[in-house]
Amino acid sequence: MGLGASRSKQDEGRASAERSDGVVDAASGASEPKGEMKRMAPRLDGDAITMERLERAVTQLVAGQDALLARIESLEKALSEREIRVRELEEQLSSGEENRALALDRLDLLIEQLDELEGRAESAASVGADPQ
Repeated sequence: MGLGASRSKQDEGRASAERSDGVVDAASGASEPKGEMKRMAPRLDGDAITMERLERAVTQLVAGQDALLARIESLEKALSEREIRVRELEEQLSSGEENRALALDRLDLLIEQLDELEGRAESAASVGADPQ
């Protein structure tokens, strides 16, 4: 069929290329109609090769599973180590906050003492400066 052939003529050409079982003839080069499943032809190379392929696939799946399990184990270990580190840091933070609160209390006490000493010094200076 040429490029200029109408849609109906192209469909007629495809219909004539189909065999009785509904599969498109390979010689025509036309594809199967959409929506139909590809029909599998039986392998001609025998059961031994098919079993070898199956064994190889199973071996690959087992190796992949082992690799995934190892990866999961390493991630769980890293997560556990990270959780321990987080707990340590939280303890340090809590201790630091307590130390900060204590330091602020001490500073407040020192400021009060300085204010008291300043008040005493001012009253002593005013008493000593007023000898009238």
